[in-house]
Amino acid sequence: MSYSIVNEELRIQSCSIEDLVDKEIEDPATVSLFYDPSEDMLILNSNREDADVYLMISRIYLKADKSRRPEIRKDVESTMKSLSTTLDLLDKVIWMREQNARFEQLERNFSMIGRQKAFYDQMDMIYAIDDFEHESTFKLIDAYNWGYIQGVKAERARRKKVSQ
Repeated sequence: MSYSIVNEELRIQSCSIEDLVDKEIEDPATVSLFYDPSEDMLILNSNREDADVYLMISRIYLKADKSRRPEIRKDVESTMKSLSTTLDLLDKVIWMREQNARFEQLERNFSMIGRQKAFYDQMDMIYAIDDFEHESTFKLIDAYNWGYIQGVKAERARRKKVSQ
């Protein structure tokens, strides 16, 4: 396979039509781009005449923040209605990458917290904080406050045990 990296930051590669035959795609000539979740790569078919258009739209859409994407979608669909499915694919790519980043963060948190004695008893609360808050700053504040409360409870339990 001769995939070439087009944009490393956005994880976009291109390949020729011969490489698409290996991916078990029914009609490789009709494929413009697809997402490979095992590599987390958006892959463009470089043999298509309109490959540059797909690359440009992919770059613009993937770089845009969440508030600008509906505007971009509206502009693109007004000029080229056929790109609607491409934008749907790009939305799914963005969603998959956000989920992957979230799971990586949770894994790092669990590996750090997992050595603590009471961790598995509190796992539901950690998931609740992560699901409830969308802004990372508020997640940190909630996690800090929750940890502080847990520390106060543990200290009270220790003092009560010592005084008895």
